[in-house]
Amino acid sequence: MRTIAGITLAISLLMLQPSAGGGELGVPPPIRQPSPTGINTGSPPTMLQAATAPVLFFTDLASGPQTGNSDTSGGRSGQDGAIGDIAYIGDGVNQTTETDSSAAVNLGSDGAPGNPKALVVYPRASANVGNTTIERAFWVWNGDTGGYSAHWVISGFIVTTGQVGIPAQTGSRVVGNYVTAPNGDGMDGAIDAVGNDLYILGNELENIGSANCDKLYHTVYLKGVRQDSPPRAPTESNREVAWNYIHDNQSNRAINIYSEQEYSAYIQQHRVHDNVIVNQRGDGILFGHYVTGDNWLYNNLIINAGRGPEWGDPSYHTGIRIDSGHESSSRTVVYAYNNTLYGNGWSGAAFAGETGSLLIAPGALARSTTVHLSNNIIYSTGEPYLAGESASLATAAHRNCWYGHGSPPSWDTTAINDNPGFVDPEASRFQLQARSPCVDAGVDLSAAVTRDILGVPRPQGRAFDLGAYESVTGTVPLQPRGYLPIIVR
Repeated sequence: MRTIAGITLAISLLMLQPSAGGGELGVPPPIRQPSPTGINTGSPPTMLQAATAPVLFFTDLASGPQTGNSDTSGGRSGQDGAIGDIAYIGDGVNQTTETDSSAAVNLGSDGAPGNPKALVVYPRASANVGNTTIERAFWVWNGDTGGYSAHWVISGFIVTTGQVGIPAQTGSRVVGNYVTAPNGDGMDGAIDAVGNDLYILGNELENIGSANCDKLYHTVYLKGVRQDSPPRAPTESNREVAWNYIHDNQSNRAINIYSEQEYSAYIQQHRVHDNVIVNQRGDGILFGHYVTGDNWLYNNLIINAGRGPEWGDPSYHTGIRIDSGHESSSRTVVYAYNNTLYGNGWSGAAFAGETGSLLIAPGALARSTTVHLSNNIIYSTGEPYLAGESASLATAAHRNCWYGHGSPPSWDTTAINDNPGFVDPEASRFQLQARSPCVDAGVDLSAAVTRDILGVPRPQGRAFDLGAYESVTGTVPLQPRGYLPIIVR
C-alpha cells in the first residue's frame, strides 16, 4: 500500500468489462444535458463491473508451461487461450528477452467484442516483462490476419521497455500495471493505444524516457488510425484514461491524445479523469488535433507538469493544453471540470508563450472547439495561469479559482482570486481546508461529475467544491460497488 497526494494506492480490480444497460460503458454517446446553472456538462458513462470467464493458470508466458507444474493450461503458453479465457500468471513468471516481433511477449491472436482474452498476474504475485533495451515489452501482431491483435486485457505486470511497454488496440484494457522505460525513446508512448473502446486504468508509469529522448515520445499516447489517402479512416471513440499515477518522467507529455495525416480517423469520447500527474517534462495532458465530438477532463491532479528541460526542437510546458478539433469537423466540445493544477510550467521554456498552467490554443477555437471550464483550481508558483499563446474564452460565469499570479482572466466573471487553502501542498496534500474559499463555492456539475478523485460523492455541502477533492466532515461515504479506485503497485 502507498499513499500519494492523500490517495491510498493498491492493486484492486483486475479484469473489467462493460456492464449492460443505459448510461454505462459501451453505449452510444450520451445525451448532453444543461445543468441547473445553464452550463452544458454532458454525462460521461463510467460504470464498470467484474467479468466472468474461463480461468486458466500459467507458469510461462512465451514457450508453454514447464514440465511438472500445476497449471491447467493444456500445454499452451500464457499468451494463447481461447476467446474469453482469463490466463492468470503465477509468481516469478518473467519474460525479459525478445521472442517475436522485437518484443518479449507478442499477443498473436484476437479476443472478441465483449469477450476479450486476458493476461492477469495472479493477486500478490509478481511477473516481469521486457528490459531497458528491448524495443517492445508487449506487442500485438496477429500473423494469421496480418493485422494488430484486438480485444485483450493486460493486468498486473511489471513492464520495462526501451520504447513501447504495452500497446492497446480496439476493445483492450490495460489495468493495474507498473511501467518504466528509463532509456525510452521513439515516436510512441510507453502505453500506446489505437482504436475504439480503450481503457487505460489504474497503472503506474514512472521514469519514462531518457534525458535525450525525442519530444515525440510520450508516457501515455492515444491516437487514431492514420492515413494520407481517402477515404477518411472510420471515427474511433469511447476511450477512458483514469486512476493512473504518472510521475517523474522525461518523456514529453504524460497523457497525449493526438493524431495527424490528412485522412486519419477522428478520435472522440475521451474520458480522462482521476489521474495523478507529478513531475512531467512536457505537458501534463494534451487534447490535440483530431480530437472531436464530446470529451471530458475532470478530477485530475496535475503537479509540476511542463517542468523541462527543453528539447533541441522546443515543445510546450503546460499543465493542460487544449488544441483539439479538426478543420473538417463542425463540432468539438471539451468539458474541463474540477481539476487541480499546481506549479505547472517552466521559466526556461524556449518560447514564453508556451509555458503556463493552461493553454487553450486559438487554433482549437478556430476549429469549432467549445471549451467548458469550471470548478478548477489553477495555482501558480511563478508561471502564468494562461500561456502567452492562449486564447480567451467567451466571457461567462465559469467559476474557477486562480491564485499565485495576479488577477484572474477577465473572461471568468465569477472567478475566485484567493488562496485555495490546500491542507499542505509541500507534502502533496491538496485537499481543501475547512475554511477554504473553494468549499461549497462551485457550480453544479452533477450531470458530469458525481464523485471526487477519492470516490467521495459530490457535493458534500450545499454546493460543489472546486478542485479534484470534495471536502468531507466526519466519515467518508463508502465507495459504491463498481467504483474503481487508483490501482497501482
